[in-house]
Amino acid sequence: HWLSSDGISLADAANQVTLQAHTETGARTQLYKNMTDILTDHGENITRDITNVSSTDVAELAMKMMQQQTVMSMSLSMGARILPLSLVDYLR
Repeated sequence: HWLSSDGISLADAANQVTLQAHTETGARTQLYKNMTDILTDHGENITRDITNVSSTDVAELAMKMMQQQTVMSMSLSMGARILPLSLVDYLR
């Protein structure tokens, strides 16, 4: 009688260990699937970004940047001319 109860206890313990191992394996498998999906999404985003950068017109961007730099320079120049006059007028 003690052998059958010990056998049942051992079988139950082995079943618990097996169940725990299956649970951990399932959790890891799900984690790996999620990470695979995330990495696939990142890869697609990187590929899209590379395509967007590769298709840009560098000459056009350089011209736009030079135009913006000219406008900024002119704005600073105007500000430098207006500010001292306004300051002098304010002090009078």
